[in-house]
Amino acid sequence: PVALRHSIDLGHSNSERRLHVSVSLPFGNPGAAGAFADSVSNPASPNYRQFISPDEVGRRFGLSDAQLGSVVQYLRGHGFQIDLVAKNRLSVLAQGTVAQAEAAFQTSIHEFHSPLSREQGNNDYYSFTSPLQLPSEIAPYIVHVGGLESYTKPKHCILNPTQARSLYSTAPMYSSGFQGQGRTVGISNWD
Repeated sequence: PVALRHSIDLGHSNSERRLHVSVSLPFGNPGAAGAFADSVSNPASPNYRQFISPDEVGRRFGLSDAQLGSVVQYLRGHGFQIDLVAKNRLSVLAQGTVAQAEAAFQTSIHEFHSPLSREQGNNDYYSFTSPLQLPSEIAPYIVHVGGLESYTKPKHCILNPTQARSLYSTAPMYSSGFQGQGRTVGISNWD
C-alpha cells in the first residue's frame, strides 16, 4: 500500500497469523474471451445473448488443466489449504499462515501503524514489504495475489436507483424512457 511510505514499521507479523489469499489468474486465451464477450453483446451476432456458464468460460478461455494444476500444486506445496478453484479458472482461494505466504511469495510481512489521523484505510495493518516473487514456471499464470495486506477494508454502500443512475450516467437514458425493460443484466464483482 502507498501508506507504507509514511507508516511506522512495528516489526514482523505473527508467523502463525492465518491469511485468506486470493490468487487471480489470466485468461488462457484472452483474445478469444474478448471476441466472445463482444459477440454475445452484439445484436447482429449469432452469439447474441447466448450466454455460457462459468464452467464453459473455464473450458473455452481459461488456463489449461496443467497450468491451473501447477498453480494449485505450488500453493499446496507451500502448505496452503485450497478452499476454491473457480469454475471459470480465473481464481484460486486459499488459506495459509504468514510464514507460508512469506516462503511462497519471497517477501516479508510486517505490522504497521500510520500516524495520519485521516488515513483512508486502517491505521494499524499488516502488509508485505517487498514485491512478490514467483518461480518463472508459474509466474505467467498469476496476475495478482490478494490477502497479504490488511490496509483497506471494504465499505458497504447501498445505492438507491437514483444514485445508481447518477453514478453510471444513465439518468438521461432513463428519463428518455429506456428503463431496462426486456433486458437481462449480469453483474460480476470480485474483491
